[in-house]
Amino acid sequence: MELAEGGQLAWLGIDIGGTRIKAALMDGSRQVSCATSQSYRRPDSTRLFGCLDDVISQLGLSGGDAKGLGLCVPGVRSQCGTYIEYAANVPGLMGVQF
Repeated sequence: MELAEGGQLAWLGIDIGGTRIKAALMDGSRQVSCATSQSYRRPDSTRLFGCLDDVISQLGLSGGDAKGLGLCVPGVRSQCGTYIEYAANVPGLMGVQF
């Protein structure tokens, strides 16, 4: 993966869906790499974050590599807007702070 200006990868998009996680990475040259987790059904937080780690590893990333992040998550946002209050198909997201 070619690094963008300053050694940083440009943009990472993550879609946490009801059956799997999908991610796309666009580097400084606007080349796109994609990754998909194994399928899951109503994952708890351990399974969900294991799948997230796997997708990030598939893209060859480690902490702090991405310059920007877009995140799509299912569920109902808390009234204060800082966590997922309810996620019918992804219970591992409930209570997660964003």
